[in-house]
Order: sequence, then C-alpha cells, then structure tokens
Amino acid sequence: MRRIALPLAQALLVAGCCNVNSILTESLPDGTVGQPYSAEMRDNCEGKGSLDSTTWSLSGALPPGIRFSGEGRFSGTPSAAGAYPLTISVVSTGETVGNVRETRSYTLTIRP
Repeated sequence: MRRIALPLAQALLVAGCCNVNSILTESLPDGTVGQPYSAEMRDNCEGKGSLDSTTWSLSGALPPGIRFSGEGRFSGTPSAAGAYPLTISVVSTGETVGNVRETRSYTLTIRP
C-alpha cells in the first residue's frame, strides 16, 4: 500500500471545500468595445466563510480599458476589439493546507 504525503492527503480529504481552491469559472463572457464590462472569477470557496484568504492573479495582456483585481474581478470599458489570451491563478494563502494553487487559461474576447 502506498502512503500519500500528509499535505496531499489533506488536500484530497478537503477537496471541494475552502482549504483547496478550485476554479469554477469555465469561460469569460465576451465584451463589446465602448460598453462597460464586468465579470467575476468564481472558486469553490464562494460563500463558505473560508478561514483562508484567497488571491487571484493574472498573466497576459488585458484589453485596453479593462482592469483585473486580486479579488478576481474584471471591470472597465474596453477600447479595442480582439481576442486576449489570459492565464488566471487562484491561491489559498492560509496555513491549513498551504499555498494550494490552480491555474487555468482563458480567452477574453472583445467584439467591435
């Protein structure tokens, strides 16, 4: 019988709860040039009173006029059409399991 390292075993036991962040957002809604844009990333800790704090990070170029916050929110008014590839990560910064992270790739499409 194989033994699993304790942090991994803990992560497997609490999968689906707030100690292991898992991104639930499947895709980003399209935006339109000149129209206000708003979207929010969602994870499995939403509304569960997590003991851990969650931070979102993004790599890639956002459309001009769009911002992304550490709380996982997109906002602004895009000024250029295009398809913008992004990589978004969620990190649990609490002490329970450690910095468990999930990263996903998305494309934010802005229509003319």
